[in-house]
Parts: sequence; C-alpha cells; structure tokens
Amino acid sequence: MSKSKGRDVASSTPGFVWVGTALGLAFLLLPLVGLIRRVAWRGLLGKLVEGPAAEALRLSLVTSVIATCFVVILGLPLAWVLARIAFKGRSLVRALVMLPMVLPPVVGGVALLGAYGKSNGLLGSTLYNLFGLQLTFSPLGVIVAEALDCDVARLGSAGAKTMAVVLGEVDIYVHAGGMYQWDSAAPIAVASAAGLFTSRIDGTPLVYNRRDAWLPDLVVCQQHLAQQVIDALRAGRLGA
Repeated sequence: MSKSKGRDVASSTPGFVWVGTALGLAFLLLPLVGLIRRVAWRGLLGKLVEGPAAEALRLSLVTSVIATCFVVILGLPLAWVLARIAFKGRSLVRALVMLPMVLPPVVGGVALLGAYGKSNGLLGSTLYNLFGLQLTFSPLGVIVAEALDCDVARLGSAGAKTMAVVLGEVDIYVHAGGMYQWDSAAPIAVASAAGLFTSRIDGTPLVYNRRDAWLPDLVVCQQHLAQQVIDALRAGRLGA
C-alpha cells in the first residue's frame, strides 16, 4: 500500500474506530504503566546484579535458551511435516500441538505433573526410579522442611505447586512472598475440594473476594500435617 493510499484510508476511517483503537491501546498499556509505577527505581541496578533477583534472571536466561534449543530441534521438523506433507489425521495432530497454548495454567500444571511427576508421572516416575532424575521440583518453606525432615521441591506457579500437593507429589506448599487473589483462588478451591488443609501461615482462614486483592501468604498441606506445619511456621517467624 502506498503512503498516499494509506493517508486516504486513515482520513476516511470513522471516528468510532479511532476511539476503539485508543481504548484498546489503553487497555493493553495501563497494566504496563501500573507495573512501572510499582518499581522501586532507586538501587534497581544493584538489586538486579546480586542476590535473589540475579539468581532468578540467571535461571530464566538459562532455561529460556535450553527451551528454545529444544523447541528448534523438535519443533522445526514437526512444523515442516504439518505444513508440507498431507497425511491422514493431520488436522488432529495440529490441534494436539496447539492444545498446550490454550490450556489454563492450573490444568497445564496437572498435565505436566501427570507426565513428569516423580511418583505417578507416566515418564517421570520411570526416570526417577531408574536414574534418580527428577524433572519436577521459600525461607519459610525451608523452615518447614527442616522442622519436618522434608525435601524442598522447586516448582513453578502457585497452581502447579498446589496441584503437586493435590496429586501427592509433595506434602506441603508454603508461600510467603505474597500474590494477588486471582493467582491462587482457583488452585485453593481445587485443594479444598480435594480435602487438603488451606490457610494463612498463621493458621487463619484464607479469605477471597476482598477489596484489597493482595494475599500475603498461604499454606496448602495434607490434613494430618496441618498442626505441625503451622507450629513450625510460628516458631520460625518468632525466631526470625
């Protein structure tokens, strides 16, 4: 399209289209502006090159590079076959390839644990039993682990961690770093329905649908461990 034709189209575009465009951009950009406003810019560079932030960045970079290589090695041949070769069931294979992109995070976490979990995973249990290779795995979390002689498991989202308890992959999930209510509401509902113990780290009930959407902490564990976990957390907080 030439520049003159583009100007003609712009000049003939109805006003409500521009209004809708502006509102759409505002909808997309406002969360970014809100995030930028929350950043403590003073001393930001120092925080990024040392301590937990540096470790998180290093981990993100390493895993992203590995994941990209993995996708290139396996994804390119699959994409070439789906794009160039006609075969029976191609539409079904294409739908299955797209499925992980549309799964909710909680469902995706359950699916990954079902495949790669060390206890009941289709592949994960075999890898763990034969080679000791575990594909799945906080300060208060360490307190609980030391008090109850547990192993600390490093997982992903709140949904994945909660589902790990639901599926029996781990016994306790402690989160003390805070999150928004919508990050844990669905996983906690599933955990409660499964009969697990859920609470704040001081043992008080979790309350959702409040005006302040920030949830400072939570605990999810097996019912028989609840009192031990809360006692260990209280002792750890008093000691801190």
